[in-house]
Amino acid sequence: MWSMNLWIRIAIVVALGIGLWLPAEETQAAGSWEWSVTPYLWTTSIGAKVKEDGVVISDNDVAFSDLFSNLDFAFAFHVEGRRGRAGFLFDFFYVDLSTSETVPEHQDPGSPPPGSVVDLNIEQLILEGGGFYRLSGEETGLDLLFGLRWIGMDEVIDVTLPLPPNPTQTQKSSPNLTDGFLGLRYIGQIGNKWNYSIRGDVGTGGTELTLNGQAFFKYQIGQSGRYGLLLGYRYMGMEIKETIQGVVVETDLILSGPVFGFMFKW
Repeated sequence: MWSMNLWIRIAIVVALGIGLWLPAEETQAAGSWEWSVTPYLWTTSIGAKVKEDGVVISDNDVAFSDLFSNLDFAFAFHVEGRRGRAGFLFDFFYVDLSTSETVPEHQDPGSPPPGSVVDLNIEQLILEGGGFYRLSGEETGLDLLFGLRWIGMDEVIDVTLPLPPNPTQTQKSSPNLTDGFLGLRYIGQIGNKWNYSIRGDVGTGGTELTLNGQAFFKYQIGQSGRYGLLLGYRYMGMEIKETIQGVVVETDLILSGPVFGFMFKW
């Protein structure tokens, strides 16, 4: 099992280090590498459907309006470097979410009895590292994307039955999954202050399938082009399948919602 606190400390140190260590003069003087760092908030709605041996145990949607009442902690940032046509990217996203639901009267056969309370805690870390190739070699154009995405997740499901003595059944899952992904991204310009990017990619390997899509707008602050506000929307859907003590556990996880960020560019 991976140490979540350790990963968070490493990520914060890396983000602050990149942001505070400003090699702008060397980079600009060399006229070679362009760098950007974007801390961001993904205000995601989360849908999680969990099956055990084909039977739905939990089917829960946490809407954006309910997110902050269920959110324990979240942290994310994105880094890119580009030189000519080629570049690399790194993305860090962490969320810790707890939610609870009561099983309704009409439910699938074999699922917990009506009135049972299902408590779901999902702690998820997504690390993404890869490269891109820009066909135009300019500030805008089409990118070919490729890389690896590591998904670490701690999932705990507590089912408390409605009849005395109200026993609680606990199911724990801690998959560590690595996917390869391929995708496309297009970056375009709108006037002098705005640009946009549209990205889509498909990943598989550790997960059965992961679909990732996003559309962002960036507004340039000032005349230097070094700072910008980022806003947009991101969707990620994952199909995860594993066997735990002879039980096949399938988790369909969907993260989707607005993204807000602040970009530093050198």
